[in-house]
Amino acid sequence: MKSLKADVMVAGGGTAGVFAAISAAEEGAKVILVEKDSQLGGVGVRAGIHYYYYGSLGGSQMEIDRSTREVVKAFGGEARGFHPEAKGMAISLRIEQLGIQVIYNAVVADVIMDGDRLVGAIVESEDETIEVRAEVTIDSTGDGDVAYLAGAEYKLGREWDGVLHTYSFAPRYLDDRNILQYKNFDIGWGDSTDAWDV
Repeated sequence: MKSLKADVMVAGGGTAGVFAAISAAEEGAKVILVEKDSQLGGVGVRAGIHYYYYGSLGGSQMEIDRSTREVVKAFGGEARGFHPEAKGMAISLRIEQLGIQVIYNAVVADVIMDGDRLVGAIVESEDETIEVRAEVTIDSTGDGDVAYLAGAEYKLGREWDGVLHTYSFAPRYLDDRNILQYKNFDIGWGDSTDAWDV
């Protein structure tokens, strides 16, 4: 089994995981990022879900947004909101600049514990099994998979009705002016912990 060490391991390379990894690396940490997909950015890149409904803009997020606009200029064309593929490229460029090691097409299959302290994970990629040891592990999986494997307490769904998640469908298209547009449709409720439901 291959072994790797880092100051910080981030599980999940969606929006939260990407910015957790970037922030840690900007502070000088050696970072390993584990992502189940073949691209970083999660639904912001893959599904085109992109306006910031909550929180405050600032920091690394603003830098990625600026870089995304620069990539769009290099591509040519226009997009309503941001261009998802350009954002994916901007994220990948920043990850590369910071020397963050990314393990793509991989999931955390198990955790390594030292008593009640999480000290690493067993990662299964398409090619190999990797033991990753880290001083800090950040769970940025959509379902809290690492926290669950480490024995953390959890609740499923909203307290008042048990609903887990709404799902949106945001198809993209070019309009008659050749501008990338999108429509957003909320398509129902789903249990993200149930593979058949997903």
